Amino acid sequence: IKLKEFKQAETLLLKGININPNFFNSYKSLGFLYLITGRTDECIYYFLKALKLNSNNSFLYANLGTAYLRKSDLVNGKKIFEDGLKKFPNNSMIINAYSYLQLSNCEIGKGFESYEKRKIVNNYKLSFTKKTKEWNGENLDGKTLLILSEQGMGDIIQFSRYLFLLKERYSVKITFKIKKNLTYLFENTDIKLINNENEAGKFNYFQYLLSLPGIFYKLDKKFPPSINFIKPNKLLFNKWKDRLNKLKGPKIGISWQGDPSYPSDFMRSIPLIKFKKLFELETLNFFSLLKGYGEDQIKELQLNNRLINYSNEIDNGKNSFEDTIAILKNLDLVISCDTSLNHIASTMEIKTLLLLNHSPDWRWHINNKWYKNLKIFKQKESNNWEHVINDVRDEIEKLYLKN
Repeated sequence: IKLKEFKQAETLLLKGININPNFFNSYKSLGFLYLITGRTDECIYYFLKALKLNSNNSFLYANLGTAYLRKSDLVNGKKIFEDGLKKFPNNSMIINAYSYLQLSNCEIGKGFESYEKRKIVNNYKLSFTKKTKEWNGENLDGKTLLILSEQGMGDIIQFSRYLFLLKERYSVKITFKIKKNLTYLFENTDIKLINNENEAGKFNYFQYLLSLPGIFYKLDKKFPPSINFIKPNKLLFNKWKDRLNKLKGPKIGISWQGDPSYPSDFMRSIPLIKFKKLFELETLNFFSLLKGYGEDQIKELQLNNRLINYSNEIDNGKNSFEDTIAILKNLDLVISCDTSLNHIASTMEIKTLLLLNHSPDWRWHINNKWYKNLKIFKQKESNNWEHVINDVRDEIEKLYLKN
């Protein structure tokens, strides 16, 4: 499993169960294998078998509850998490896993409280902040606050709105620790930017970026609007404007694939072949917004004439997505699965269509209006993208092909 040799792992584990039908670890490992490869029904089946053999394992409760959440079965998921916490009170792994279900079930206060356990589960290093207090909503007037970015680029883009909310609400100096390749996005703000904690200097409080939604929800009982802080490089914008203006008709960017190493990528990424109905609309120009993962599908499907791909020419410098941002600013519409591209385009206030699986990330359950230019199309059943693409095609025709 660690080597991602899943077929061989499955064969060995099934053989092990045949040899010893009562060996707990075979069922547990097979359930986990099916969890990470998207075979959720089989995952639940083997986890339940494991639970009958040994109900005293915290890993099982955390992951079985997660499997039920993937099926949108909040009732059974909640029962498993609650059973686990009866046996293992205050277990960080179970509580963190439970937080995603709580948030998806719009138990927002409880969910954000449980979500704080991610810091323990994910081994966040707090050594450099031991002498400083975590900020949890105290008055920040005249103070200095260190915010630590975390998780993926999409999370950083989406929740950076809280940095501006902090500046609006308090007379506070903010230091933001962020990866070097993303620093340029915030250069036009009055936020101090650092790339490692040694540059932080003195500060009164610190907090992680994804703790801010919970803190402010507790204070305000609402979510703030998006702030368009992403500004394209002028030279790059003009370069791509000149090239794209040579094409007649609406210009539509498509992002269909996320990073395959993301644990639930099998739920969010969409095979490019599913978009073929869109490419039949001949008066429209379609652009790939991918670089790397997924672009091989363009050649496989022989779509080079319908899906323009600039991947070799873009984002080859030190700043991530710099060319992509310039291209986005020259597009009429973006269609994206649930990746960072969606958050970038939506933050830039570009008209964006977001394609979601039937059980998406918690953020889309608690608030469908994170962005004012975003429209969501969600699966009605697991693994079925057909009606989603049909609805997207109808939307495109309504926007660009019908008088």
